[in-house]
Amino acid sequence: MKREKIILTDADGVLVDWNIAFDKFMSRHGHPRVPETDNQYNISLRHNVTTQQAMAYVKEFNESSDIAHLSPFADAVPHVRLLSELGFRFIVVTSISSHPDAKIHRTNNLTDLFGEVFDDIHCIEQGASKASILLNWADTGYFWIEDHMRQAEAGYEAGLRTVLINHPYNHHYKTDLFPTVSYDTPWNEIYNIVRLEYQI
Repeated sequence: MKREKIILTDADGVLVDWNIAFDKFMSRHGHPRVPETDNQYNISLRHNVTTQQAMAYVKEFNESSDIAHLSPFADAVPHVRLLSELGFRFIVVTSISSHPDAKIHRTNNLTDLFGEVFDDIHCIEQGASKASILLNWADTGYFWIEDHMRQAEAGYEAGLRTVLINHPYNHHYKTDLFPTVSYDTPWNEIYNIVRLEYQI
């Protein structure tokens, strides 16, 4: 049976650059980014706020119109377009928020940047595990592109072909279960991995 050309992907830190826009948002609220915290995933440590404050700020940001204006991450745009030209379609699974506004803003942002390449965009609760939703594609062998270690593992455990983007906060993470790709040109590497796998 011929495998469908479907790529499952996260959005923030994979397709779009959430961190840059969030840093500007936090600066406007009097909490600029703490220097030398690129290797920290934890927002409270990045911005020197409490965990409760961090969660509230992330929620406010993720449900705001700022989400409709994120810039693309690294080299995502040209390589997503190249994959689309090869017949690939994309399904986004993003733990941004389940609020309807978040999905509207996210959808507008992604389609503005990448065009009509998405079959679906699933927006789940902020910080929620993607393990259960990824089971919808269990054992399909579809690619799953992530920047969060645990969410990457969830895809692998569901039988997906996980690829993890090696952000500074992932440098300590070592695995032989799936490949990692560079932070600077991740989608060039993903493009080549996908072409090799599909022999195209």
